[in-house]
Amino acid sequence: MYSLLLDTYVKYPDEKFRLFHTIDTIPAVVRKADWPLRWIDSSGSFAEHLVAFACIRGIFFTDSFCAIFWLKKRGLMPGLTFSNKFILLRRGPPL
Repeated sequence: MYSLLLDTYVKYPDEKFRLFHTIDTIPAVVRKADWPLRWIDSSGSFAEHLVAFACIRGIFFTDSFCAIFWLKKRGLMPGLTFSNKFILLRRGPPL
């Protein structure tokens, strides 16, 4: 869903490429993407995995949804904020 919105909002191929690859180029995004992988690959207990994934869902998703709600409150990017409503319905609200 988000990649389709990016295709809609970003017209320049080089900018689209840069945005699609932020997971590899922006240090904060790299760390955010790497943190869950540590827990997927770890030999921790079930309880540790459960807490880690609750954090991922409750913290990592919440900041993204907050940013989108901030846009909605200001009447910006109506296509993104509208589609986000359906994503929330499908996934449920963050913890």
